Amino acid sequence: MRVPADCVLIDGMDIVVDETMYGFGDSIPKQLSKDAENHLNNPDPFLLSRSLIKNGSGRAVVCAVGVHTRWFKENPVEDLEDDNEKTPLTVKLDLLASYIGNYSYVAGVVTFLILIIYLAMKIMISADEDDTILSNDTLRRMLRAFTTAITLIIVSVPEGLPLAVSLAMAFSVDYMKKDELLVKKMASVEGLGTVKDICTGKTATLTENDMRVRSYFVGGNTYDFGGPDSSSITPLNDTVRETLIDCIIKNTDARVEMGKGNYYEAQGNGTEVAMLRFLQDNEIFVHEKLA
Repeated sequence: MRVPADCVLIDGMDIVVDETMYGFGDSIPKQLSKDAENHLNNPDPFLLSRSLIKNGSGRAVVCAVGVHTRWFKENPVEDLEDDNEKTPLTVKLDLLASYIGNYSYVAGVVTFLILIIYLAMKIMISADEDDTILSNDTLRRMLRAFTTAITLIIVSVPEGLPLAVSLAMAFSVDYMKKDELLVKKMASVEGLGTVKDICTGKTATLTENDMRVRSYFVGGNTYDFGGPDSSSITPLNDTVRETLIDCIIKNTDARVEMGKGNYYEAQGNGTEVAMLRFLQDNEIFVHEKLA
């Protein structure tokens, strides 16, 4: 997630922040300033707005929001907002409209010249003496030819093309909602029209960072573990229990705190939390062992 405001970290574990937008680096650890001895190591408890949290969890006190944050101090609002920003499809439509407009001017001029030449030839071969170039009827025909050329130019300009494309994309977004796909920006629909390859993670899914132990290997055998309510739980003997407690609790930085519902919850790195939950599901009082 992205940090919404400038904050000071008051509680956290294994927090790593990407601050490349400030020029500081993409993997900066954040630590609390707990005491005088820890403070001498120059810990960095500050979270800057719009920086990206890559790992860990914690709590922070908000110090500045909106235009008072460091991001807005270094990047004024007028430099960040661009009301005239165009999407790739809009740029292509404008380019197409310019091509059509240029060709329509050429077509209008050519049409006008052809009509004038036709009118002059018709007057030259006409037997009527009143039919001359300077006659009123001839001037009306020339004006009609000019009007035809102007009309051709006007109707050739695709003014309704951007509106038609916007309506088509709006209907597409509404159709995607039926498949439980929420599109927040119309420009993303335009961009997907030019996508050839889509790269995903190894699981091709978006996860909630809520991992669980589903099987474990002990004594040369693999056992399935579906959770505390599962019927496939293999009871752990005393030796295995003590070994798991030593291996998990002594090699983890996660913690257990009192959560909602008056029961203890594991907090910290997702993998380490999953291991502590595994002990809790086996009725091992992790908070007492950690204490």
